[in-house]
Amino acid sequence: MGRELTGPLEGRELRFGIVVSRFNRSVTAPLLAGALEGLAAHGVADDDVVVAHVPGAFEIPFAENCGSRLMSAVGGIGPSGISSRQLSLA
Repeated sequence: MGRELTGPLEGRELRFGIVVSRFNRSVTAPLLAGALEGLAAHGVADDDVVVAHVPGAFEIPFAENCGSRLMSAVGGIGPSGISSRQLSLA
């Protein structure tokens, strides 16, 4: 078995972006609520989270790419699942 690396799950002073598809809100709304709840549980302030709504899943990667320069991490939520972009903590 390989080595396991773990670290603190502390989000203070980090900025997060979440890109959410407006298509199929019955799927994406609960995923967004869970993501926001999880960030808050790990100490991320409301002011350090930016949520961008896009028309559909096709636009998620483009919006993630735009936000990746400004955020510590950017994730996308669409009707087909969750993606992530740039998880480097600069």
